[in-house]
Amino acid sequence: FIQAMAAAVILAACTEPIEFDTRNAKPLLAVYGEIDDVYSPKRVLITRSSTTLNGEAMYINDAQVMLETSDGEVYDMAKVDNMSGTYTTKKSLAAKPGIVYTLRVRVDLYEDGNMEEYVIATAPVPERVDFEKIEVALTPFMDLLEGYTIQMWGNEPAGPNYYLFKTSINGTLKTVNIVDYNLFDDAFIDGTYIDKMGMGVHISRKTINILKANNKLTPDMEQQFEEMGIISPGDNVELTISNISKGYYNYISQVRSNSGSSNPIFGGPPANIITNVPGGAGYFGAYTTSTLSVIVPGSN
Repeated sequence: FIQAMAAAVILAACTEPIEFDTRNAKPLLAVYGEIDDVYSPKRVLITRSSTTLNGEAMYINDAQVMLETSDGEVYDMAKVDNMSGTYTTKKSLAAKPGIVYTLRVRVDLYEDGNMEEYVIATAPVPERVDFEKIEVALTPFMDLLEGYTIQMWGNEPAGPNYYLFKTSINGTLKTVNIVDYNLFDDAFIDGTYIDKMGMGVHISRKTINILKANNKLTPDMEQQFEEMGIISPGDNVELTISNISKGYYNYISQVRSNSGSSNPIFGGPPANIITNVPGGAGYFGAYTTSTLSVIVPGSN
């Protein structure tokens, strides 16, 4: 579920092949996890990066993992059965504004019999932002065919805020991969009232049926539209708005910009994407969320 990039070296001026000696390269710890304010167990994914440019990373299944909070709470984490490299808190929790969450990972990263400890801290959790409403408007799409635009209204609080938006249709999350995350910072609307801000266009089921009837829809195209989310009258559309830290915002932005390469959690040595994992790769973030929903008007 996490997309990012692996190392790539491009030297446009060189015409001779270049060889890299990675035999003595050390692996890196790669961690990815989120703490949101929904009361539930929290999970993190932990891997050891490959030591070659095109190698696969290895899941770490024998780490010692603990979560601590700046207000004195401690949560033990255990390996999840049948989920390689995945650890979960034994108790449920919800992120609280202003609190810093610290992940402690002890692991024999170099497989030399010595345990190393990595301390990964989030930024203080931002305050929750509650917007007013969303609506879904019929929109021209693809040569007079139709789609739906999700629009949002509400007061945007003063001060720098960084938002992550995820869309669900009839209870199914459509914003699954990190490269598909919708990001927005409030630099140009700080402290103002948002009036009908567009949050993306989704194709209508009617348009899908027209394209099929005219033999203009390949199976691959239909699958891509399904993954993005197809909307029909009567559907329940839900927008989850997360107020995230600037660091996590920058991490997701860089992953999206470099999404053509492989995953730093699952691939070779990562490129220069920011991280809060000391000497490693990935990101551990914490944030607050709010949710708005609407039933799509009209009839089929």
